[in-house]
Amino acid sequence: MNASGVVLAGGRSTRMKFNKAFAEIGGKSSLQIILDKFNTVFSETIIICNDPELYAEMNDKIYT
Repeated sequence: MNASGVVLAGGRSTRMKFNKAFAEIGGKSSLQIILDKFNTVFSETIIICNDPELYAEMNDKIYT
């Protein structure tokens, strides 16, 4: 499919006290689980976030 998937990862995590994107589930971060699923469906994935440095190792487009 020639479409882009967008992940909104710009929350402040005030209730959980840590970045939910990096919460581990079965040995993977919740963000990595989402990216793995998106990569099977979309031609590109875009991450919208507050702090791009946290997501620098992801091989996706990152915007603030």
